[in-house]
Amino acid sequence: MKRAIKRNIQRNTYIEGVVRGNKGGYAFLQRADGGNDLFLPHNNLGGAQHGDTVKVRLVKGDEAEVVKIVSRGINKLSGEIYRDKQGTMLRPDLQSYYSQVLLPYAKGVKDGDKAFVEIVEYQGNRPVGKLIRKLGKAGAEETEILSCLFGNGFSDSFPVSVEKAAADLRSVEFDGRKDLRDLLTVTIDGEDARDFDDAISVYKEKEHFVLWVHIADVSAYVRPNSAIDREAYQRGTSVYFPKKAYPMLPEKLSNDLCSLREGEDKATVSVKMVFDKNGDMIKAIPYLSVIKSNHRMTYTETQAIFDGNCPEKYLDVLDMLTVGRELANILNVKRKERGSIDFGASDGEFAFEGEEITAVIADDSKESNRLIEAFMIAANEAVASLLEDNGYPCVFRTHEEPTREKLKQLTAFAGCFIPDMPEEPLKPAQISKFIDECNNLGEAGDIIAKVAVRCMQKAKYSPDNIGHYGLASDCYCHFTSPIRRYPDLLVHRILKRYLRNEPYQDMDKAVDSLRTKSENCSERERAAERAERDISDYYKAVYMAEHVGEKYQGMISGVTAFALFVTLPNGVEGSIRVDDLPDSYYLDDLRFTLVGDQKSYRLGDEVEITVLSSDVNARKVYFAFSEYLESGIMGKEGYIEGVGVLNPLDVDSIKNKPSQKKNTSNRKNGVKRYAKDHKPPKKKRRR
Repeated sequence: MKRAIKRNIQRNTYIEGVVRGNKGGYAFLQRADGGNDLFLPHNNLGGAQHGDTVKVRLVKGDEAEVVKIVSRGINKLSGEIYRDKQGTMLRPDLQSYYSQVLLPYAKGVKDGDKAFVEIVEYQGNRPVGKLIRKLGKAGAEETEILSCLFGNGFSDSFPVSVEKAAADLRSVEFDGRKDLRDLLTVTIDGEDARDFDDAISVYKEKEHFVLWVHIADVSAYVRPNSAIDREAYQRGTSVYFPKKAYPMLPEKLSNDLCSLREGEDKATVSVKMVFDKNGDMIKAIPYLSVIKSNHRMTYTETQAIFDGNCPEKYLDVLDMLTVGRELANILNVKRKERGSIDFGASDGEFAFEGEEITAVIADDSKESNRLIEAFMIAANEAVASLLEDNGYPCVFRTHEEPTREKLKQLTAFAGCFIPDMPEEPLKPAQISKFIDECNNLGEAGDIIAKVAVRCMQKAKYSPDNIGHYGLASDCYCHFTSPIRRYPDLLVHRILKRYLRNEPYQDMDKAVDSLRTKSENCSERERAAERAERDISDYYKAVYMAEHVGEKYQGMISGVTAFALFVTLPNGVEGSIRVDDLPDSYYLDDLRFTLVGDQKSYRLGDEVEITVLSSDVNARKVYFAFSEYLESGIMGKEGYIEGVGVLNPLDVDSIKNKPSQKKNTSNRKNGVKRYAKDHKPPKKKRRR
């Protein structure tokens, strides 16, 4: 009789979580219980795909295998069409979705097209889809815009039923609202903004500051569970691309009925806040109101006034802006003292001349931007505290503190650049101080600060108030942008119940409903961020394709075991594959350093690179260290990621390539460089 062999494997211990894929075909399990991620080799996936909720069992160490697919996470994808012996296939734009999709009944598409598909079944481990919409030729501007939108769950149009419902809306009555039309009021937004959802009024009463923040009353028009509301909930947020915005609400609402346009009577929800001379809030009172904006101002115009150049048309608000500037400075200093972390500017913007991209410009936040930010944060905190203190639920904007492991890593990292850093894990105020001190390091400091921010958790929406770590705020929500964010609309509806003195009869049911909606809002926010990042990467690739062969000074902005990432002063980031470098290296991840036998590369180091190629389809830019390119030392195998196998002639052609050369391609190696007919969009700023 054979004796059963005992294995030291917990076969009956099942762990649930979400699969996070990698383009290499393997994945990790993000555990539902918050434990450390588990490794899922390709052979252990059991047909699970990126985004699926699964149950796994441990195999050895931190390695696991999928035993059950609980639910599929992704059922719609955008990608590029190609044909092979299996038939028509779609290569997903989402690289973490590692499987190709079979399209057995796709008609009217050919190699090199992009399409949007729905996964309808699985043949073994192979996802099978049906064509929903052909998007156009890969690499073309309109195609990439649609790919970024549809691939992240958004659309370029509204359903007919939603447009009809919006067209039937008329301006609400102002009866019963506090009339603030005689109060001096302005909106301050970007030059290209069209939806104005917040306005301010500010003045002094003796030693106190009085700040009014007026927010468009979107909830007066968008009723719960209406066609417009269901569509807004599905979108969750507006999406902002360089050329145009794709709004959460139809234009009749976002740019007309709800927009706080100059000289027009508008229904609003206003919060009156009174501050003492130290910036402490004495009281906050909300009102249903009606206002009339005196001026539609821009950040640039407001900054010019702060710099001493006030045009005649704004003389009537000069005193108000002077008081506002004083209050904003007090509030910003106070927030900084309590440990609020500056999360930095956006990834950059695009300048255009006609249809051509002329530059990628690093974002430059002005004092006028910080004024509005300070006032909106104050209003958000006031509303969240008001609801919590009076026993009403709220959709809080929460931000968890980093894990102890992340804090230890950040502390060690900070110690590499700033002397006298404490050995114990950093507290919020210390992180804030570290990021501020990075400003003294110039461009390297900007990159180091961004890496520090990456150690933070992602902010999200929740009915459970755990505070906002990054803002060092005990109670915070989003109330100030209901035209473009669904959670703000939810907060407005709750605030109106408070104003009507209408408590919830079943608080548990109300909180459960808000929890479901909060999770959706958080997911849609992340999707919008991905879409905006994807289209930004596309335009950067388009721009850099015209600068192949040119040299730039850059900063190492990312260090991994497989690649170095270099950011140029204009915000463009490109990669240098470690295998393309001479010498052997190992990663010191605690110090963000790639250590070699002869040379090491650390995050924040200044380096000179040459642009090797720009793959518009993949939205990626590839660099090489200029010294290695010019010396002909291109790595152990002479292979450059995104370019292919090089011979000395290829190297010379890249080294000597003139600037601004167009209509070049290297299709053999899968690289398509920018062609003249791929027109970038005109500039569209986002606040």
